[in-house]
Amino acid sequence: MMTLCTRSDADLGLPGTHNYLLAGAVPPGPRLAVVGSRAARSDRVGLLDAVIAAAKARGLALVSGGAIGIDAGAHRAALAAELPQLAVLPCGPDRPYPPQHVGLFEAIAGAPGSGLLFCHPPGAETCRAMFASRNAVVVGLARAVLVVEAQARSGSVGTGRLALKKGLPVAAVLGAPGCAELVGGGARALPCEIG
Repeated sequence: MMTLCTRSDADLGLPGTHNYLLAGAVPPGPRLAVVGSRAARSDRVGLLDAVIAAAKARGLALVSGGAIGIDAGAHRAALAAELPQLAVLPCGPDRPYPPQHVGLFEAIAGAPGSGLLFCHPPGAETCRAMFASRNAVVVGLARAVLVVEAQARSGSVGTGRLALKKGLPVAAVLGAPGCAELVGGGARALPCEIG
């Protein structure tokens, strides 16, 4: 059983009046958001160790959404590198989403300087709108955003667009339609080999 405490938008430096439940800790900034496709290609997942190593070398913590694919790969790479991180989840603590990541979430909550931020109270049914609001929290907590892989119509593209709109530095790895769209909109293009 995880110990939970309440954090508000004001506590997190976010606009608004929303309250969240936190298991573990919010790593201090600056934080890099790493997001991407749920149906991630293995070569894109293979980039994440280098991404996390580069973030650690620059004194950045990780923030991501705990989803299948790129998010989970980034969280696992951060655990292996002992990089403080925050998983922002689109659910309440009693209904972890995705449910197959319960073990990953427990590892994050138990890692030094790391935690889970639940965007909704216990009992909330997960629905589509929760993912967009979760992505807005990820952007709000980040100093910069990296989109590793994204299809043209995806939450990852939406996250990149929101970050660009807010004036955050955004980078996208070339080779996926959504990433090309973000580069066309002002994101920095990164090659398929990061290191």
